[in-house]
Amino acid sequence: AHPGLSAARMAPLVRRASDSDDDELDVSEPVLRAVEKAANAVGSGVARVTEADVAVLAGVGVDDARRDLLALARLTGGELEVSGSGELLYSFKPGVRTELSRASSRAARRERWAIWQPRFARVARLGFGAALIASLAIVFTAITVLSASSSSNSSDDRKSRSSNVYVGNFFNPLDLWYYSRPRYGYDRQSDRGGGMNFLEACFSFVFGDGDPNDLIEDQRWQLVGALIRQQGGAVTAEQLAPFLEPARLPADDGTADGGGMNVDESFVLPALTRFSGVPTVVEDDAGQTRIVYTFPELAATAVDAPYGRYGSDRDSAMVLSEEAVPFSAAAPEQLIGAGLLGAANLAGVLYLGRLLNVIQKAGGAAALAGSSVGLYGVATGLLPLLGAYAVLFVAAPVLRNFSRNKANASREERNTLRRAWASALTSRSPPLVRKLRAAAAVAPKVRRIASAAAAAAGVVGGRGTAEVARAPVEADDALESFDERLARRERQRTRDVK
Repeated sequence: AHPGLSAARMAPLVRRASDSDDDELDVSEPVLRAVEKAANAVGSGVARVTEADVAVLAGVGVDDARRDLLALARLTGGELEVSGSGELLYSFKPGVRTELSRASSRAARRERWAIWQPRFARVARLGFGAALIASLAIVFTAITVLSASSSSNSSDDRKSRSSNVYVGNFFNPLDLWYYSRPRYGYDRQSDRGGGMNFLEACFSFVFGDGDPNDLIEDQRWQLVGALIRQQGGAVTAEQLAPFLEPARLPADDGTADGGGMNVDESFVLPALTRFSGVPTVVEDDAGQTRIVYTFPELAATAVDAPYGRYGSDRDSAMVLSEEAVPFSAAAPEQLIGAGLLGAANLAGVLYLGRLLNVIQKAGGAAALAGSSVGLYGVATGLLPLLGAYAVLFVAAPVLRNFSRNKANASREERNTLRRAWASALTSRSPPLVRKLRAAAAVAPKVRRIASAAAAAAGVVGGRGTAEVARAPVEADDALESFDERLARRERQRTRDVK
């Protein structure tokens, strides 16, 4: 150890004015949130993390965390350290999101989009609902005017009665409009759906309100990473199963293999790929061969705060659960109103199409009187668009509901399997306990890297080259090791690309 190294001033990663390509650099939102979470965990607001910390907090792969951390440090002037054991640490000052937006136009666009996207989405929802009202108005206005005009023209020429439009006592879709119109005002707020008004409810009726499981993958990998950290860097398939997607139930003894020779633990492969896990064959206390999974790249941490409660050594029963997707978050009376208006609109469009067809057979515009001639042309031109909207409004909810029910059944099946594995894990059968002990025996253990353990600081300039900050003479060997480590990582990434 070199006492003078801990006193070396950490230099920020310099971003040169000539580095115009940096404007298009960006950092993924999960990684940025992880850095902010690490900063909030300490009173100073300074985020000090390792690549493994960010991988766990963000639920991303170690390689992805490394790439984004280097980009973030470059753009925001973050400080890069190397510990006495050769681990890289990243230090970021408070306000890293604001600084990133200043340095990267791409990040600034993403932040602006995050602000405006909900507003655009609400305008689109309101517009879709307003289109229903507009369609109803156009359709039934056209029906009323054209019917009256053609009837008037028919009374003037009874000899051609058979070739003109006959309306008589035919069912009038306006009656359906009357009985289906909602009994509440335009701005009435629903008790559900976050105060959804009727126009937004129309959109919700047709397209739904999104999937509540959109962030399930982020949650999955955050839970898996935290579990690995809690268990010291080594876990079994039985511990991972409640967070992944096992295709079968556990064996009778609560383990994945049941003590047999044929072992199928393929459902853990996504976790191994994401966090660079390594399958390891070990023997338990009874001499039985078992497979456990170690994650050496997640062993180093600089974060003081815990990652959350994921069960104790005696009880790791937390389960990743997918929510059933509801048909809509709108209030029931809003859905009924939207459905009735949609049916009225479809009926009106069909009737208008029949009416226009009869008028065309009777001579088209010549069979009409007065100003209705222009309306006839407009209605004829808009009919395909009105028909497409009417069919979409009625057919889309039916098809969506069929697909939703099927997807919800699959979600419940996956939830049932995960709960079964969690139940087997909490049962603590003797074979499972022996396997867990075998995993704990080979765990690499999480190493806490304290600030005093920092060995040197580096500054990255230009296009990925390393420029070492000034340090005491006795630190030269550590600084050289730091450069070698960066170069080795760069060579490894180049080989991976090839």
